Amino acid sequence: MNISAKRLEEIQNIPDEDIDTSDIPELDAHFWENVKLVQPITKQAISLRIDSDVLQWFKN
Repeated sequence: MNISAKRLEEIQNIPDEDIDTSDIPELDAHFWENVKLVQPITKQAISLRIDSDVLQWFKN
């Protein structure tokens, strides 16, 4: 998303009480009874030596 610095500042300066959250339902106890914790799959850094032409192919 492309947003200007000026617009971002305007949004950040909106007081909490001026934000309309009427269309967002409250999370009640029933919601929390059915939640399931899902751990994100973590990425692992590796080092791999490849020819420069192969690297160029992946970059394109």
